[in-house]
Amino acid sequence: MDPRVSSAERTGRRVSLGLYLGLVTVFTLICSVEVILQAWAHPPLPEPVDCRARAQSLIKGLENAKARARSGDNEQTSMELFRGGLGPDWELKNSLQQACAKDPLAARLIRELDQLRYAEEHAVRYEARELTRRRQRVSLFERELSLDPVPH
Repeated sequence: MDPRVSSAERTGRRVSLGLYLGLVTVFTLICSVEVILQAWAHPPLPEPVDCRARAQSLIKGLENAKARARSGDNEQTSMELFRGGLGPDWELKNSLQQACAKDPLAARLIRELDQLRYAEEHAVRYEARELTRRRQRVSLFERELSLDPVPH
């Protein structure tokens, strides 16, 4: 230790470091709890739940999302439109799955719809990428051939 550093300065540094580490630890714990609750906590559903009607709502939301995604002009826009078009029942899908555990057919349908949703999302992403590439290639040909651009 440097003999020029007084005992009060060392104590001040230790207290400051302790406070800093305490604040960082508390902040990290709070953020961790928030992330864990978002990932694994399921919001309660109003009782009673009509599982079959809710499953039908999930199907309609998925169809709506696919239709909306087709109007996107790039991957990001298509994905935003798809996710925004799913509807409110998709936000409660995990809670719905728990509530419908007593109706085996509805529970299986909800699981299948969840898998279909991810497959549809993947398809939207792929189709949007492919469509964007094709539009870019046509635009390149239009410029090379000095054609008037056709609106896409």
